[in-house]
Amino acid sequence: MKFNFKYLFTTTAALLLCLSSIAPQVEAAANPKALFLYWRGETACEKGLKAGLKDNGVNIKLTEFNAKSDKNELRNYLATVDENQYDFIYTFGTTVSLETAKVIKQKPILFGIVTNPVAAGLIQSWESSGNNVTGVSHAIPYADQVDLFRD
Repeated sequence: MKFNFKYLFTTTAALLLCLSSIAPQVEAAANPKALFLYWRGETACEKGLKAGLKDNGVNIKLTEFNAKSDKNELRNYLATVDENQYDFIYTFGTTVSLETAKVIKQKPILFGIVTNPVAAGLIQSWESSGNNVTGVSHAIPYADQVDLFRD
């Protein structure tokens, strides 16, 4: 299977840029703590984000949860989360991001790989999220999608 690393790099760079918008909260903590929430396990996107943070001297203490593509499991886990234990929350995908935004209201939520966060109701507009949510919208061009299935 062919993988286009240009999109991984672009996404990771964009996430790091988004993270810079919440940097004051992260930098204020001596040992920043983050909660990473996955829909189907860790992906190359999270691996890149973790590496980028480390390369930029941000040594975060991570708590990670994999919902295993189960919305009920995700909701049950979120019901146990004390957002005050974290400096920011990272979410992967639309489902995890939407469910997390229903529960986490104070700490920054940084989402990755949400194709259309405005249409999904995750943010109010492309100009301003109107809430504690920011992140990366990423749509792979159709030609690359077709190439992925051909290989």
